[in-house]
Amino acid sequence: MQKLIFIFAFCCFLVSSSKGQVFKTNEGRTTFFSEAALENIEAVSSKSQAALNLSASQVAVKIAITTFQFANSLMQTHFNENYMESASYPYATLTGTLDKGVQLDVQTLQSFQLTAKVEMHGVAKNYTIPVSIKAIDANTLQVLGEFRVRLADHNIEIPQLMYQKIAEEVRVTFYAILKKG
Repeated sequence: MQKLIFIFAFCCFLVSSSKGQVFKTNEGRTTFFSEAALENIEAVSSKSQAALNLSASQVAVKIAITTFQFANSLMQTHFNENYMESASYPYATLTGTLDKGVQLDVQTLQSFQLTAKVEMHGVAKNYTIPVSIKAIDANTLQVLGEFRVRLADHNIEIPQLMYQKIAEEVRVTFYAILKKG
């Protein structure tokens, strides 16, 4: 019985101590930009869920595809129904590891390489993403980065008729303020 109580207390300690090393948000901003010959397309989601575990230098992000907003509602409909097929593939996710630990006592931008798996449209692909992180204070981190995604790498098809309006590669940028806890 004593052994069981010790195991339970130890597990509670691990959970509480590791919880202090996790920073998260439900309001991260993710943007994608398609620059094509006839048209530029931009969409923004301000509802990206993100978490950073400092102890393990691990990052996780989840975005509901339907949260991306466009200037034109018809573009948004086509994006969800024809390209991303958000009814079948409702989320894009990113999981990865930073190449080094974040220093909370350094209040300047720190540069990292994030080795990550991005799953979107049912296809997972590995990326190396440059990321900048700034410790605002001991409880707040600012995270930003940018990378490019080839649509074909995630089986997102562009009809021949749309090649002049939709780029084969889109720029993805992200920005988030993560809070401890």
